[in-house]
Amino acid sequence: CHINATRQQTTCGFDRPGLMTLFNAMAQSSLLLVHFSSGQARPVAKDGSAPKSGLLPGADGPRAPVYAFALPSVLDFAAQSLCFNGMRFVDPATAQMLRSSSVIHSAFLAVVFSKRKLQAFHWVAVGTVCLGMFIVVSTDLWLTDKGNSKAHEAWEHFLGVGSMLLGAFFIAARMTTEETIMRDWGEPSPARMAGFQGLWGCPVASVYVAAKSWLPESVGGDPHYLPDGLLMIARSDELLVLVITLQVVTVAWTMAG
Repeated sequence: CHINATRQQTTCGFDRPGLMTLFNAMAQSSLLLVHFSSGQARPVAKDGSAPKSGLLPGADGPRAPVYAFALPSVLDFAAQSLCFNGMRFVDPATAQMLRSSSVIHSAFLAVVFSKRKLQAFHWVAVGTVCLGMFIVVSTDLWLTDKGNSKAHEAWEHFLGVGSMLLGAFFIAARMTTEETIMRDWGEPSPARMAGFQGLWGCPVASVYVAAKSWLPESVGGDPHYLPDGLLMIARSDELLVLVITLQVVTVAWTMAG
């Protein structure tokens, strides 16, 4: 939906996943300030010499180069865009449970790429999560409306579920990539890694927002995508608070993760 400069309020939803992804990348890149101001930019060993490796046990490689964070940044952009898109069609509770399917993807990626051997109880846990995902999806689709969904509503539901599940896969892929960077390069600073991911994410998300705004509507573009999105935020105190809160939570979650 669109609004003009004379309208003070709108009942339309804030349907701007690309813009939200850009905001998240900007917030994440602010972690570089934490990194450089905390004295971790150039860690020094106790004897005064430059450290040979990172701070992680068993890490014996140099600090990860900046370009190493490009891949997890692209994966993070794909994950956030898909999850934001999926939330257009499913309720937040269902969306959050579907995001948890990243546990399933992480298990298989750990076996394939990290060569990690999972025990029987790990696979039992993965199977339990799979069963939970099946119950969530089937219940949300059939039991809530007793199977009376219209064709287009059912299609939108499957589109939302599919977007969330695919987004969860990219979340798992990003985490596997981050683990590889920390293990093989010995990257000691989570703030540095998250900050440079956000720095890479800013141009990636900007390209998406620019393309969405400039492409013709016949191919999925929307000339009002950026100006209307910013205007919605500027005109709604509640939306502004929610956007800022999301950025704070994103930074806190990234540091904790």
